[in-house]
Amino acid sequence: MVTDLEWAETRHCAQLGCRNASLYAGDVLDVSLANVIGSSENATYPLDNAFLSNVDSAFYDYETLLSMDFGKSAPGFSGWCAEWDDDFQPFIQVQFQSLVTLHRFVVLGAQGGRGKVTSFHVAYTDPKQTNRWRYYRHYRSDFPLEFSFDDNAADYLQVDLNPSIEAEWISFLPTVWLKSVCMRIFLFGSTYEGGLIALGMESEDIRDVQIYASSSFDENHRPHHARLHGNSAWCAAPDDANPWLEMDLLSKAFLDHIAVQGRSNGSLQTPPGGSYLTKYKLSYSVDRQKYYAATVRSTSLVNADDVEVRQLSFNIVARYFRLSRFESIDSYFCLRVELYGYMNFATVLVVSWINDDADSLQLT
Repeated sequence: MVTDLEWAETRHCAQLGCRNASLYAGDVLDVSLANVIGSSENATYPLDNAFLSNVDSAFYDYETLLSMDFGKSAPGFSGWCAEWDDDFQPFIQVQFQSLVTLHRFVVLGAQGGRGKVTSFHVAYTDPKQTNRWRYYRHYRSDFPLEFSFDDNAADYLQVDLNPSIEAEWISFLPTVWLKSVCMRIFLFGSTYEGGLIALGMESEDIRDVQIYASSSFDENHRPHHARLHGNSAWCAAPDDANPWLEMDLLSKAFLDHIAVQGRSNGSLQTPPGGSYLTKYKLSYSVDRQKYYAATVRSTSLVNADDVEVRQLSFNIVARYFRLSRFESIDSYFCLRVELYGYMNFATVLVVSWINDDADSLQLT
């Protein structure tokens, strides 16, 4: 069975060359060299048997991997079961040797009907926040997302994560189970060594008609000139008392970095270093009716061709992104910009904090 979470193409897949990107789930992640830890383990159903690490999945198609015949006979994939008295907060977690992007996971019970976890939470370490633990949560929810079998008789539960999880540590925390705490887990994704995924200002994937502003200095400094490393820049009209620049991404996007750049010397009467911002405000909206402030930044730019890339203090999910409340090195407000994150989400899920260290999983 598949949960009701929708799956959509992300820029990660486009950037990484994912196969069949619009439906991409990734390859089965290799757990053979990973560090697998659990709250306890049964001698017959040890931790190493929880993940498909002892089977060469390349020889099997997806449906075969999920079939009951394969599950009954696959050696080394009997599943993990916690000890019978491990019922306070059992967990199983995997630490990869490098950052991975997890797009999908599939959960089954143990072979032989020993037991099956039917509801659980997922947590992971956030590489952007010194690897502190986070629960996977619904957007704007105060509670962890509960992943559950709708039908306890179902053979497996498949979840396509939207957005994906980027982490080195991933933990499954059972909350409800039949007979015993037992799980078998497929993890689908790709290895990812970091790097920024541009949403399309410089590449023009964000089209001219998606960029607009409160005003323009002239025809050579229209909103669509606000592209990072472009030959021109957007500049507000001199009499614009509240200038702003906005980008409409047409669908919800997940934003985690922003880059700003000034405007080189040209027809405007600018100082020798060109015109660039010393401060700006970033706001966002899902409907263009109500805007939320994300950050107010003082820049470290020293000339108009410098590029400052800033990581946001928290991740934003929205369709519209607006820069405003400018302060400048001179009397002009000129800007080139790029946005970084994920695009084209159909269902929006984000995460919230768990205030614990990565090596001490004590979740509340």
